[in-house]
Amino acid sequence: MTADDDPADRRGRLGGPLRPALRRACLTLAAVTVVVIAVIVFTPGPPDAGGQQSLQQWIDRMHELHRLPGFVTFALIEFLSNVVMFVPLGFLLAGALRPRTRRWVVPAALLLSVGIEVIQGAYLPDRTATVSDVIANVVGATLGLLLLAATSRWTAVAAQRPTVGLPVP
Repeated sequence: MTADDDPADRRGRLGGPLRPALRRACLTLAAVTVVVIAVIVFTPGPPDAGGQQSLQQWIDRMHELHRLPGFVTFALIEFLSNVVMFVPLGFLLAGALRPRTRRWVVPAALLLSVGIEVIQGAYLPDRTATVSDVIANVVGATLGLLLLAATSRWTAVAAQRPTVGLPVP
C-alpha cells in the first residue's frame, strides 16, 4: 500500500487519488491546455482589438442605461477571463498528480504566469504584462485545484455508499 492509497490521505484537503488511466488523461489534457493558453497569450497583439473595443462600448452603454452595476468594468471582465483561463489547467494538473504532490499546482501556475508576463513584456510590444494577470491566473489555478479536490473527495464518498436496491457484498 502506497502513501497515496492510505485512507487518511483520501480525507486530505487536496482530495483522494485518481485511477492511473484518469491521471494520464488529465496529464494529456493539461498539456493541450498549456498549448491553448500559449496560443492565446503569445499572439503578438490583443486577441481581438475590435472585440475589446466593442465590449468596452457595450459596458459603457449598459452603465448609462443603469442595466449593469458600476463595478462591472472592462478591467473586471479581463481579470475574470484570466481566472477562467487557468481553472482548467489547475484542475487537470491536480488530476494528473498524486494527492501529496498536488500542492505544487499553485506554485507551478505562478511560475508559468510570471514567465508568460515576462515574455509578453519583453518580446510582445502590443501586449501588456501586468501583475493583475499573474494574480488572476494563480486564482484560477487554485480554483481548479480546489474543484478537483472537492470532486475527488465527493466521488470517493459516493463510491463507498451502497447502491439502493442492490445487495451489499
